[in-house]
Amino acid sequence: MDASNVADAFERKITVACDFALQRKPKRLDGKKLQHWWIPKIAQLRSSCTVAKKALKRAVVVRNRNSGELAMMDHLLENLRSCKKALKTEITKSKERVCKELLETVENDVWGKPYKLVLRKLQGPPTAANMEPITLKEIVPTLFPTKASLRQIEYNHSDTPIPLFTQDEVSEAFKRMAPRRKAPGPDGLTNCILATAHRAEPTLFRGMFNKCLRDGDFPQKKEKLKNSATPQRAETSKRTIIIQTFMFAERCRKTLRASTTHEARKTFGKCTRPSGRTIWIPEGSLDRGCNQHTEGDRN
Repeated sequence: MDASNVADAFERKITVACDFALQRKPKRLDGKKLQHWWIPKIAQLRSSCTVAKKALKRAVVVRNRNSGELAMMDHLLENLRSCKKALKTEITKSKERVCKELLETVENDVWGKPYKLVLRKLQGPPTAANMEPITLKEIVPTLFPTKASLRQIEYNHSDTPIPLFTQDEVSEAFKRMAPRRKAPGPDGLTNCILATAHRAEPTLFRGMFNKCLRDGDFPQKKEKLKNSATPQRAETSKRTIIIQTFMFAERCRKTLRASTTHEARKTFGKCTRPSGRTIWIPEGSLDRGCNQHTEGDRN
């Protein structure tokens, strides 16, 4: 068998498979859906109208160029009018005949063609209408396979020791957090102030984080964890515990308010404006800056 025969056989097989599995696209007239009252005779009359209209247009062009006779124009115009009249008459007769047929079929089939026509659901038969039941049963599981039920795997972390934070890890975290100039929290403490507190007391954060890890207690998130879909503390993974520990830093802001204020007073000087507002400036420029601010306010 040569290549052409193989190609023809392949094309026939594909055509048969597509005809069996898919629905053929119906023939349309000028890209529009055929009406239920359309018949071949109407199609012939419409073609005649198209031919007469084109002939009239060509005659108009020729007359404008060569000043042709008006008798030919009148003949073509009359021919077009008669074709249009015959087309309209045939369409009216076809609609009346189809309407009578639909009314007669309503009594026999209430949900048949008239019902679908009114609801604009006049379509061809579904693809599965011509399929055998055995084939249909094989197609449905193939297109929509059923998944096996998921098996929940329980992890027990009670025997696995949780690694505690080291001083280098905490220092690196504060090192990355300090340059971020984000808006402060409700307590007014920024990342820069927290980093300053860490430099003043490096072991304070590490001890607090490790204490939370050992006890498994995170007071700031305790109420939210009860209402959420997260596992119990015994089933919480190591990464979740670490993330929750860093989230616990928000509560540390309130705890370290006193120590942070004390460290800020060591590093910065206090200057009070006449308006009563307190500002913090470096100690080296305390006198100069305070005098400048005071003079500016007085002026």
